[in-house]
Amino acid sequence: TPDEIKEYRERKVDSPWRNRPIEESLKLFDDMRRGLIDEGKATLRMKQDMQSENYNMYDLIAYRIK
Repeated sequence: TPDEIKEYRERKVDSPWRNRPIEESLKLFDDMRRGLIDEGKATLRMKQDMQSENYNMYDLIAYRIK
């Protein structure tokens, strides 16, 4: 959720899903693209440096369902 993302960024911690297996991430991304996941229920985030001093580098959202 947006609140979870905000919390992880403020605390500079990894989300619980950050290190899921690549195969699982690819399947979920495919499901997102094919419309199998409802709007607002998932986002694809790029792995960035959660310890950076630049807030904009904290796991940017690359894809969301709209």
